[in-house]
Amino acid sequence: MPADPRLVALLAALDDARRALADAVAAVPPERRATPPAPGRWSVAEILEHCGRVEAGATRLIAGLVTAAPPRAPGDPGPDPDDPTAWSLPLAPFRDRSVRVAAPEFLHPTAPPDAGAAWARLEQARLALVETVRAGDGRALEAVSAPHPVFGPITAYQWISAIAGHDVRHALQVREAGEALAAPVP
Repeated sequence: MPADPRLVALLAALDDARRALADAVAAVPPERRATPPAPGRWSVAEILEHCGRVEAGATRLIAGLVTAAPPRAPGDPGPDPDDPTAWSLPLAPFRDRSVRVAAPEFLHPTAPPDAGAAWARLEQARLALVETVRAGDGRALEAVSAPHPVFGPITAYQWISAIAGHDVRHALQVREAGEALAAPVP
């Protein structure tokens, strides 16, 4: 477990968000997970494929930030761990599904929809992310940043937070898809 309390909190947020995504997927019958809920919408399997692509790419970006972050100076407490606004992103924008965010083409699913395979790739991406987060312990992650397509320049801490938010957003999307697939056809 990292000594940095911000990383401990971010790892917990990643776990909570992944549980929300897993619960949302579990609520959709396995035989419906490859079915798009409407024309032009992603199936549950495609959503999972997208999430895996995003997490793998973000992990590579975060790994670069971790490498570039200077070691935390002795006596430097870093951002106040009791004030998440100083080092994480708020979840409200991720939960607001009324605002559509178009993913760049390279983050669109390309494989034939297979929810089980997509989930396995997503879990592999999570293992790499957790390893990367742990490697950031003892480094000043607030001192390095990279642009995010929605939030602009954000710190390494905030990038980790963004992955949790991304899972939360897509858990809601999976729930919406499940509800649409369960609704009787008019």
